[in-house]
Amino acid sequence: LDCRPSKHTMVNTFTLTRAGDRSPDTMQGIDEGAFMIHEQHVISLEAAPTLGAAFHERVLRTPAAIAYRDHYRGQWREHTWQQTQDAVARWQRALQQEQLQAGDRVAILCANSWDWVVCDQALQGLGLVTVPLYTNDRAANIEWILRDSGARLLVVQQPEHWATLMKIREFIAAMQRVVTLEPIADAPDNTLYIDDWLEEKPAHYQLMDVDPEALATIVYTSGTTGQP
Repeated sequence: LDCRPSKHTMVNTFTLTRAGDRSPDTMQGIDEGAFMIHEQHVISLEAAPTLGAAFHERVLRTPAAIAYRDHYRGQWREHTWQQTQDAVARWQRALQQEQLQAGDRVAILCANSWDWVVCDQALQGLGLVTVPLYTNDRAANIEWILRDSGARLLVVQQPEHWATLMKIREFIAAMQRVVTLEPIADAPDNTLYIDDWLEEKPAHYQLMDVDPEALATIVYTSGTTGQP
């Protein structure tokens, strides 16, 4: 997988490849010098067999390089790989305090952003399963996905998303934990604002011994012909 940069994406991304894979299609148009530079940034599946391992290996290799750029409240922000891992570690500590076990599902109702990446990488390092939700989906579909996946924790980004969830308030209030990235008024008792959920002090990144064949994410279709 060779990920290319877009408006909201990793810009110095890790590349997963089979060791020794230099097919003619891959090599066409690449001179030897360029390939040598590329080789320095290749993370093989043998070296990092899981998404969490690939992320951690990239941090070890290029901690000061820019990992992500995003547009936040009218300004562009840059985050290095080390800064990203530091944030991931704080998320992991909070997730572990929720007594989640490897294989448990965590749903994310959040637009494409650095926060989304941080949450996802925290889950992958702990062997948890990411369940992404469409930000403009109907409340009934969101409830169906949360029930079907068995999600124990839900991350919500914006008040607009919360307005949709209030149509299924009783179900949301019965979940183990809901974490909001922005302050929300009149939230159920199981809901915490991110600044209250995360501890300020630094944490250590956790990379669990996860089976490479274990489930990493559940992606539901748009459900245009029925339930997702």
